[in-house]
Amino acid sequence: MFIKINYFCLTAILRIYFMKKLILTSVIVLFTLISFSQKARFGLVGSPEINWMKPDVKGLASKGVKFGVNYGLNFDLPMGNNAAFSSGILIDNTGGNVAFTDTIPFQTLDSIYSVKPEQIIEYKLQYLTIPIGLKLKTNEIGYITYFAHVGINAQINIGSKAKVGNLISNEKINREVGTFNMNYHIGAGIEYSLSGTTALLLGLYYNNGFLDITTIPKVDVPAGFSDERIKDKVILNNVALKIGIMF
Repeated sequence: MFIKINYFCLTAILRIYFMKKLILTSVIVLFTLISFSQKARFGLVGSPEINWMKPDVKGLASKGVKFGVNYGLNFDLPMGNNAAFSSGILIDNTGGNVAFTDTIPFQTLDSIYSVKPEQIIEYKLQYLTIPIGLKLKTNEIGYITYFAHVGINAQINIGSKAKVGNLISNEKINREVGTFNMNYHIGAGIEYSLSGTTALLLGLYYNNGFLDITTIPKVDVPAGFSDERIKDKVILNNVALKIGIMF
């Protein structure tokens, strides 16, 4: 029990420490870029998403999609007439559904539950996201500028809950979810000019994860349970419609 409590406390402390560090670093980078460039464009964006979790082992399967939304601040730093460095700070509300073919242990904040085969585990996740990318743009045609956008999203988990039928109801699952995630994004869209540099933004994006978002300490797997929890890798993917206004 002492080892379990100590492990959880250490994980929580590290999660908070790195979250604060990431926020502080992001704010410093943003304000540094502002101070060195008067041409930086800022925008408020929101993106409804269709999310799904993709496992890589036979004993674990994805069970449908989960709707979510991310929102926050974006900025573009021009690099010539037809390209820009793009970043920002976003809050991403995401998740997905999975089910195991074996009985597995599943940990909440203060309990370990026995989840039966084919019971759907619904993950409700929230990440602080720092996108870093390159936006390629056409010249303005009429009032419209077309763009393509590629890059990566660095994420830190700031909230994680799960629902499993009548067994678990929106309980915190910090120990079941990794602190960090990363994915790449590919998108395209348009900016519709309103006046000066102000424009409406509309884009369609695909985000593909490449880090395992789930985790479980091996020491906490009770004897007699399947070891699929140790071996699995689950990535998080989504398709998002980005809507916003750039200034």
